[in-house]
Amino acid sequence: MIINPEYEAAVEAARILYLPAAISINSFAHGSAEIVKIKIPEGNVLHGKTVAYLGSNFTNDLVIVGVERGNEVTIPNGAFELSAGDIISFVATRKVCHSFLKSIGFNTKSVGSTILIGGGKSAFYLADQLIKTGIYVKIIEKDLARCEELSELLPKATIINGDGINEALLEETGIRDVDSVVAMTGIDEENIMLSLFARQISKGIKSVTKINKISFTDVINRLDLGSVIYPKHITAEAIISYARARQASIGSNVEVMYHLFDERAEAIEFKVMEHSDVTDKQLKDLKLKSNTLVSFINRAGKIIIPKGNDTIEVGDSVMIVSKNKGFTALTDILR
Repeated sequence: MIINPEYEAAVEAARILYLPAAISINSFAHGSAEIVKIKIPEGNVLHGKTVAYLGSNFTNDLVIVGVERGNEVTIPNGAFELSAGDIISFVATRKVCHSFLKSIGFNTKSVGSTILIGGGKSAFYLADQLIKTGIYVKIIEKDLARCEELSELLPKATIINGDGINEALLEETGIRDVDSVVAMTGIDEENIMLSLFARQISKGIKSVTKINKISFTDVINRLDLGSVIYPKHITAEAIISYARARQASIGSNVEVMYHLFDERAEAIEFKVMEHSDVTDKQLKDLKLKSNTLVSFINRAGKIIIPKGNDTIEVGDSVMIVSKNKGFTALTDILR
């Protein structure tokens, strides 16, 4: 297995910039389905509504897999009432995700311009992806030799030689006028300060903060940083997913795995390879472990948001969200 943490961090940042309303986006089923995390703002139509109300009045083609309220994480049932300030994670296809967010008043347009602060490998990978989709990119980098290198590699980007934590330089660069700022220097403290500064001077700006060291996550989560990406988390999850896929399992295999809600839950995509105790039975008849949810079924490329009468069949891919840890086979979801 080979993984490039800097490239994977850039891919995650790009996904967020393509849908700036989201705090984070994780892809499953080869990009056909996504877990999208958003925060319900004050005065939003979702405030005071139950999960069941969403299904009957907005769309039945998504499922809310988790709600973060303060320090509590809930895998909600239909009676759970949403509130302003809640951070909700839901599963849907990309098309349904966009239409749902638009229907509840969120901006679904990709950013048109961005400033990347720091010109390292992640910045190069990210800028390359954004430019190909027509997004205007400026990169601020203090090393002159690296600026010259980036100018050759990214002729359509504007490369600025200077210190990204210089407030006057940021103003001159037009930080108030861009749609987004991505802080990706090699120093976490600088990235945090840059994102806080960007959000202070422009309420509408989308900020993405790269955090290299995994520490003080509780403090970081309390700050208004917008979206935060952790290359080490991304790498660890890819390795764990790879290792679990190769463990002896009964009738299924781990395809993709992500930690959710500061590692208090897991989202795992299983490939169903043979008949077992979970196949060919209606979901309402399966005795699932508590805090465990079947989020989608991918059947021959079609994403099914499951209802009680749906079944899991051999050949399907199935995504499970659970606060229980360490599932290595799909049958682990049963009590």
